[in-house]
Amino acid sequence: MDENHLPELNQETKMSISSSNWYLKGLGMVVVVAVAIYFVRRLTNKKGLRSKTVQIFIPVQTPTTDKFRSAISSLCKEFSYNCNFCYDIGRLLKEVPLIAVCPISSRFEPDIDFAIHGIRTKPFAVLLIHTGLESSLPRIPTASKLAHKEKYKDIEFIDIAYNTDANLYQCDMNETARRKLHKFLFDFAGNN
Repeated sequence: MDENHLPELNQETKMSISSSNWYLKGLGMVVVVAVAIYFVRRLTNKKGLRSKTVQIFIPVQTPTTDKFRSAISSLCKEFSYNCNFCYDIGRLLKEVPLIAVCPISSRFEPDIDFAIHGIRTKPFAVLLIHTGLESSLPRIPTASKLAHKEKYKDIEFIDIAYNTDANLYQCDMNETARRKLHKFLFDFAGNN
């Protein structure tokens, strides 16, 4: 409202309106700055660097996947990524790296197909949880087993060994998983 276009009001009322307009404009700027500061703080980690987020899609919840959440969170934090766990495929974001969790049972390919069914985000990785001791882990990586199948060609498969007692224990599979996960996150960050 322009105080020059208020001829019927006396000078005191005009000054009051003008002061109110400036006060509201100033208050609006304070709110905008406060909101900006809030979001900048949310997007930065303790070191002042921009924090990065990875989506962890867990299509089926089991006691193993529930306990696995803290293990994968710790691993991603090593690479300066925070985990955003998602259980609903409709809530996945295209601009955020995606890792689908697949607990492997005896139905190898059907388990994988169930974990990735409906995912449209590219690129994404599938983290295959192999539970058990090191002696019972598969010797051939999943990526090698599925390399000849067209439907899996654009998917990064990462085999990981986990059990509820030892979590992500020290073994060759987990060392490879650590390298592949880091490469996937680094490559995704480089593309965005």
